[in-house]
Amino acid sequence: MSNVNVKINFHKNDTKMKIRAANEKALFFTGQQALEDSNRYVPEDQGGLTEGSIIASEFSNIVSLNWGGSNGTVYARYQWHGKVMKGTPADRSYGPEELKYTKDAAKKEWAKYAHEQHGAEWQRMYETVMREDLRQ
Repeated sequence: MSNVNVKINFHKNDTKMKIRAANEKALFFTGQQALEDSNRYVPEDQGGLTEGSIIASEFSNIVSLNWGGSNGTVYARYQWHGKVMKGTPADRSYGPEELKYTKDAAKKEWAKYAHEQHGAEWQRMYETVMREDLRQ
């Protein structure tokens, strides 16, 4: 039996950069989809929470979905917990009464609910984008 010599060159830094770029792309697309899916369940009156989430959410290097923004934090918090907000801005309390949403699909803790409903889809999307980007 004969011996075969094989030399393999592995460009570690190039590979790390390619994986990092693919990860950022996959996070961006998956984060966008997670925000869109979550916003299906956001309580809606004048659309402020949904509009604010598009402005306040981050999709670079890390995905951070945010419905509070700088002006809507108190409003978003009581909507998130599904409790009636009481008091003044200086002395705020919540509940125990539950909010009654006018939008049929609205849920308290809407992002958690969206994750329960769509989390497996988000995982597949992330994996697909990573795989496709790394093949290039």
